[in-house]
Amino acid sequence: MVDSVRPLGYAEGTTRHAWHLFIVTVETDRLNCNRDRFMGLLAERGIGTGLHFTAVHLHSYYRERYGYRPGDLPKTEWASERVVSLPLFPGMKDSDVMRVCEAISALAQEVRR
Repeated sequence: MVDSVRPLGYAEGTTRHAWHLFIVTVETDRLNCNRDRFMGLLAERGIGTGLHFTAVHLHSYYRERYGYRPGDLPKTEWASERVVSLPLFPGMKDSDVMRVCEAISALAQEVRR
């Protein structure tokens, strides 16, 4: 387990997971890089990542229509700056999972504060 990259927990009362995305939080306070750099360094190792959840209130529509600004929803922004979608697909083999895990573990050691 890598203490600076943590899977999201289940919501209370959840009994099943769809497993259509595998989201982790990059604990940037423990690392010497932000989420975007972390994603870039994984890409250099051949590990694709994605961003599926960004702070909606900071999208141009909501900023322009409702006047939202950075700082209005600090917890949402905190999460938005740290979540990453890791590879997850039906044909993923155990060796693929190990490759992703090993890359994350090595990278976390390299960029540890």
